[in-house]
Amino acid sequence: MKKLIVLLFVMVGLMVSGCEESKDIEAILGLVKDEVIVGFSDGLEVTENLVFPVTSTDYATADIVWTSSNTDVIAEDGTVTPTLYDSNVTITVTITYLGREVTESFDVIVLGTFDAEDHLAWLDTFEKPDLVDGVITLPSTENIFGYDASFSVDQGLVIIEGVITLPASALEDGLTFTLTLTSHDEEITFDYVVMPPNQLNAVENIRYENNQILWDGVDGADVYHVTIYKAELVVVDEDADETSIAFVDQAGYYDVYITAKDSSEVMNDSGEAMTTISVLSEAETIIIEAEDGALNDGMYKGNELASGGAYVGGIDNVGQGIMLMVLVPAEGDYLLDVFYSTGFPPSAHEVFINGVSQGKVTYTTNTGWGGEGYYVSDFSQIVVSLDSGYNEIVIQKTNESDNWTELDKVVLTPNGSLFYNVDDLDDVEIPVYTLQAEWANMIGGNIGIRVNEVASNGAYVGGIDNVGDGIKFRFFAVETGTYTMTIKYTTGVDNPQHEVFVGETSYGKVIYTQNTGWGGIGFYPNAAITIQIDLVEGENSISILKTGETDQWVELDMVMLELDLTE
Repeated sequence: MKKLIVLLFVMVGLMVSGCEESKDIEAILGLVKDEVIVGFSDGLEVTENLVFPVTSTDYATADIVWTSSNTDVIAEDGTVTPTLYDSNVTITVTITYLGREVTESFDVIVLGTFDAEDHLAWLDTFEKPDLVDGVITLPSTENIFGYDASFSVDQGLVIIEGVITLPASALEDGLTFTLTLTSHDEEITFDYVVMPPNQLNAVENIRYENNQILWDGVDGADVYHVTIYKAELVVVDEDADETSIAFVDQAGYYDVYITAKDSSEVMNDSGEAMTTISVLSEAETIIIEAEDGALNDGMYKGNELASGGAYVGGIDNVGQGIMLMVLVPAEGDYLLDVFYSTGFPPSAHEVFINGVSQGKVTYTTNTGWGGEGYYVSDFSQIVVSLDSGYNEIVIQKTNESDNWTELDKVVLTPNGSLFYNVDDLDDVEIPVYTLQAEWANMIGGNIGIRVNEVASNGAYVGGIDNVGDGIKFRFFAVETGTYTMTIKYTTGVDNPQHEVFVGETSYGKVIYTQNTGWGGIGFYPNAAITIQIDLVEGENSISILKTGETDQWVELDMVMLELDLTE
């Protein structure tokens, strides 16, 4: 019996010893793993050879083995061979010690050698292959940035050993076709127009320079018919004997159509060539009517004595003002003159350019209200910094002590040498408009502006309580198209709704899905909803209204409008 008891004690001791030893091995494996994986993590971007530790400083007998899911890119000794594009590779380390093992894996990214910027730069300089006597000989496209490019052509034409040969019918009857170069998921296209022998070629290289529309001459043509549109309005419709016409007009986009003609009628007219140009400005001053920036049509005041026959009044409360979008020729400092009227000098407005304060304009002359002396040429001047292209100019009351002022027009003059520049349409970035809700017309008995420093511009619109309540903007767009409208809001209820109108046309209801709560520091946690609407160049009316009894309650902070350029 004593021998049996002793034997049991020995067995229990061995079991306890074995457990402790197992725990020790696991701890050592953990220490070794922590030592060798330093610097490795999921998502690691790899550009050079990796160092795979294969020995442990404190546990030399531990066996450490690294493996790779793609040894062509990351070899098991850590050598990295990048491919053209980024490669996802899983690397795994296996550590074995005293018969036990542990593994750890990491998904890393080996960055490719392809340089997208260099590739696009090459595409920009690729010249259009010449069409000579009905034949186009294509340049070699092998090994462009390590990846072959390819040509393709439409209209049933074929490429044989790098050559396109037009059929006789194309030379006799004419043909329009497109050649496409594809490389690295990028495409550039070249358009070709083959005219019949008795038809003039189309006009090319229409451009705007130094107050002139110019184009390249067409062989056999002695007259060119020129039609220029601004939106739907024809601003030029005339014949020209030369390859240019004088053109001085306000900044904006213009569609130019030119047809080459032979007055003897031996040759048929060419097809109509069209180009859109963007005239920024060559005038020493840029004049913007203040009423074009009145987002609240209640602030629009007609007066034949005012510039443009109208002015802006009713800038009574903090946060109210005008928003103008202006196209300027070049980056730099401009003198901004605000023509005004006030019966309470000194008064002031703060000027914001692209959301940044440029300081205040101060109105010091008592011009009086109304009457024949209403719009004397009295102005207040400030220097502002503008970017080339479109700039947002906001002129608003920001302090109760600023008193009251009515605005007639804004004049911009380059501060120093005269700027002049014209960009193609693609070079001018279409602006994203920011419309503060407090700038709009207030519709409803309880609706009003609420001050809150957390809100955009320090205020929002609340009290949209009853059916028919809401806000309405009078808005000027620089281009016709579909716009993405983003509404920023706050609400304390679930899924309230507003209906959106442009003029009398409904674009349906937006459902505000984020319950932000009412008031407090967390009032505006970037809650926003979007809807697409169609606007025309020039004046638009945009309304956001409560139209149903069950639509519940929402407070509005701001609206952003961005032209959809994918159309």
